Amino acid sequence: MILWTSDGDGSFSDPSTLNTVYTPTQEELNAGITNITLKITTAGCSGSATDQMKITWTDGINDTDKAFGFNLYPNPTNGVFTISLDNLESNETVTYIIHTATGREVFREIAEVNGNSYERQIDMSKFIAGMYFVTVQSEKGNKTMKFIKQ
Repeated sequence: MILWTSDGDGSFSDPSTLNTVYTPTQEELNAGITNITLKITTAGCSGSATDQMKITWTDGINDTDKAFGFNLYPNPTNGVFTISLDNLESNETVTYIIHTATGREVFREIAEVNGNSYERQIDMSKFIAGMYFVTVQSEKGNKTMKFIKQ
């Protein structure tokens, strides 16, 4: 069983699925943060993880020009995959974090970007098969992508 909750009054598109969309209230938008909790229960075991979500919004289409590009391939992967980033700032620091479907962090690395793009190959061949999430954090924001390790 999967259950998403928050400490605010916003709503989830479907709080019982892993890939859900959270819609914050105006109060949460004004505050700029809310705490989101994911609880998973299976076969009599349960675990949960809570994280503070930074809420940002744009009031114009030109703000999307500031976002960075993020691609991950091949997906699914048998082991080695590539994270590709573009539209970054020179000398920017990026952090990429890999989590299991249950939210356990299994990999973290911080990199300095010397140009406006960056690529990094990551070897997951020793990890068990399953669904994982890569989150990339940069000065321009955060992006998360799901991938499958076969």
